[in-house]
Amino acid sequence: MLENFRNDIPEKMRLVSSKTYTCLELIELIDSVSTKSEIQSTIKNIRNTYGLKTVAYFGKNIIPHKPDEPYLAVTYSTDWIDHYLARNFREIDPVLAQGFKQTLPIDWSKFDLSSKPVKDFFGEAKEFGVGGNGFTIPVRSHNGTSGLFTVTDDGDPKKWALKLHDLKRDFVVISLHVHEMVCRTEGISSPVVKLGRREMECLKWASSGKTAFETSVILNISERTVRAYLDTARHKLNATNVTHAVTRAISTGLIAPI
Repeated sequence: MLENFRNDIPEKMRLVSSKTYTCLELIELIDSVSTKSEIQSTIKNIRNTYGLKTVAYFGKNIIPHKPDEPYLAVTYSTDWIDHYLARNFREIDPVLAQGFKQTLPIDWSKFDLSSKPVKDFFGEAKEFGVGGNGFTIPVRSHNGTSGLFTVTDDGDPKKWALKLHDLKRDFVVISLHVHEMVCRTEGISSPVVKLGRREMECLKWASSGKTAFETSVILNISERTVRAYLDTARHKLNATNVTHAVTRAISTGLIAPI
């Protein structure tokens, strides 16, 4: 897939749309995608909406009958993709190395740049138009697929940190919907997740901003029990945190937000 990626994108899909959306509008747009030909323009709409340098999705176990072939939907230049392949950067790329081993999002500022190959990798990526500031979100599904959703910015690191603080939740939510979009267009179905009544109640109150303590008062159960229900729901939904679990539950119709 990497080798063929340059030729897989129709020229008309490389055109950049100037339209921007709210987060909810983006989610509706992503959820409405039904064909592979719409994915590239959708990825570009995400980039444009948030004023990002690049947006990238890298998936595993996505392509039917080709489990070892990676799936790409990116706004990177074809020059960078060609250079990445020619230099075999996949062997040293810390985003891939760490992303598929952990569940929590990765802030690129935390990478150890004491290794010259890694430092050179990020330096060359920036030369080819990839932002110097990055944020990568691992996504895993019960259907055996996984992906990495990455956004980059080339502005001042301090300003990016403030921007990321405000938009981190948006990016986590969008990453889930992008992964499901890719699976859907490849004909990969997601197994049905079943939650217990209390798990759904705790998630529903969490969706309205209630703390575990406030929910315990509302449901007349202990705060520890609320946290236990939220934790089991999070595991069932394969979510990284409660916010992610709430998003999954709402997007799949398991709960309706209050």
